[in-house]
Amino acid sequence: MKVWNVIGNSEDDTAEETSVNSALMTIMAHQKYINAVRVSPNDKMIATSSQDKTINIWQAGALTLKKTLKGHKSGIWDIQFAPTEQLLVSASGDKTCKVWNVGSGECLATL
Repeated sequence: MKVWNVIGNSEDDTAEETSVNSALMTIMAHQKYINAVRVSPNDKMIATSSQDKTINIWQAGALTLKKTLKGHKSGIWDIQFAPTEQLLVSASGDKTCKVWNVGSGECLATL
């Protein structure tokens, strides 16, 4: 996972193009391909899902790993935070959706 600075250096907001030459930060987020990246509604957390059957919850500012959610039997194709950031829903190739408590990491329901 990479963090890029895409804010232009120009004071002119009409600048059409910003050149980005290097990432500010690069971290190994998963063991296999990342399928989805979602930012929580309050911008404090980032969730990533992967073909490695896990969901990682990151502290947005420093990109520190807060929690890893495990329970799917196949890669996780999509994730989405609830508006309150308390819940996360995941959809997997194992033909299930799971509802997760973000704080505890507990799977609350499997559909």
